[in-house]
Amino acid sequence: MLLDNELIELGIIRKSYGTGGEFLLSVKNELLEHFTPRFVAVCLDGLNVPFAVESLRERGADYVISLADTQNQSLRQRMVGQRISVLRRELPADYPEQLPVDQLVGFSVYDSEKGYLGKIVEVNDQTANLLIMLDNELLLPLHDDLIEELSIDSQRLTLALPEGLV
Repeated sequence: MLLDNELIELGIIRKSYGTGGEFLLSVKNELLEHFTPRFVAVCLDGLNVPFAVESLRERGADYVISLADTQNQSLRQRMVGQRISVLRRELPADYPEQLPVDQLVGFSVYDSEKGYLGKIVEVNDQTANLLIMLDNELLLPLHDDLIEELSIDSQRLTLALPEGLV
């Protein structure tokens, strides 16, 4: 079974497309512009079920994806409307530079001086400055100059925050 922290959400399966195991995806980030995954996970009955990717192509603003072992009509119907994700371990080596900010939710945040600060529960990109809210309601700015280390594997963000901010 794949855990949520092992995945990065791509988007939603909008509908079945054709009869050969293809689906139309509505994607929420630009990840598929950078690589083609070998596997994806579809959330079915609360579980992340892996499927091998047979093909992937753009179709306007969406993508058409063909998945192995999805010819069963009942399964195809259950997959429509479900979340689809890629495995973090399949990401290209330069992925941390491409990390969509909404994927930081769940990361543990540390200050280089004060240690553990909390987990990110929300990312606010609606203001001039990007802000992260932690589970203890601490609101912090997120800027490249403040990021000391970002580890995708361990879901850890270490910041060098100015004195007095925490």
